[in-house]
Amino acid sequence: MGQPQNGLEQILQTIRVATANDPTMGYWYLFAAEAELELGHERAALDWALRANAFMPGSPLVQAWLASIYATLGDRTNAAKSVAALTKMAPGRTRLFMNRPSEDTNSVSGRHGPRIFDGLRLALRT
Repeated sequence: MGQPQNGLEQILQTIRVATANDPTMGYWYLFAAEAELELGHERAALDWALRANAFMPGSPLVQAWLASIYATLGDRTNAAKSVAALTKMAPGRTRLFMNRPSEDTNSVSGRHGPRIFDGLRLALRT
């Protein structure tokens, strides 16, 4: 929606009040990772994505987000590991990510879509 700081504040509030066994917690961690990445906080984004991975091991979506963030950080080795894991877990999902159109322009930055997809495209090319 073009307001990652406001979104992150809402996400963090939700995480603070959630119970430890909340089954949606892993998704909130991914939302936080995406918001942090939009804000240019790549290391914080990685931390949230790694938390999501600990909470939801085996999730193709988590592997996609990790691949994106690692690629954004320039860590090709870990990006490739996450892409390999994603491809093994969900080859169809990998094809969907690879074929995702990029014509949506982010009105705030002029980029094509959220940074998470920019990084994912980068990871899938390596």
